[in-house]
Amino acid sequence: AVPQHGHRDPAGVAAIRAQVDVAQQVSAADWIRIIGAEHPAVIAHVRIDHGDADRVLDDIYAPINNGVYRAGFAGSQAAYDIAVRELFAALAHWDAVLAEQPFVCGARMTEADIALFTTLLRFDLVYHGHFKCNLKRLRDHANLWRFTRRMYQHPGIRPTCKLDDIKTHYYWSQPTVNPTRIVPVGPTLEHELAAPV
Repeated sequence: AVPQHGHRDPAGVAAIRAQVDVAQQVSAADWIRIIGAEHPAVIAHVRIDHGDADRVLDDIYAPINNGVYRAGFAGSQAAYDIAVRELFAALAHWDAVLAEQPFVCGARMTEADIALFTTLLRFDLVYHGHFKCNLKRLRDHANLWRFTRRMYQHPGIRPTCKLDDIKTHYYWSQPTVNPTRIVPVGPTLEHELAAPV
């Protein structure tokens, strides 16, 4: 579909939307494997680790991956406050973990890194403003930002990251959060994301 301002819905979004109902009934580990089956180039260089990665996937899903949505679609101030506190506590925890190691499970990339990256890439673009997750920007978490840049620069991942499409999709597809469908000009992150780690 082409919204009125001329941007196209990014390729693959419809397929991923169709999987949302499935994702609500499976674990975080199964969800990342569903996405991996649809996008094998992303998963090709990832160590499949069904031990630590599954535990970490579960640890990041509720407070971070789902936490941004719990904040953004909160129906009350109390629900929003809880979601944002849990989100930023989890971000601080993983920022500390990534101060000691390059990936969330250690020295090698796992499925858990991809799951975390998908939320972190969108954080300053969308979640900080659109979903009111604004205690800090992702760029204010030095180790999470370095991790995001490292993941973004991976040759199997970078071609899948269409920053303008991501931003446009969120601001256009959620009229309850953004009834005017105005898409912000900033932030522009490509240069920072591509800078040497």
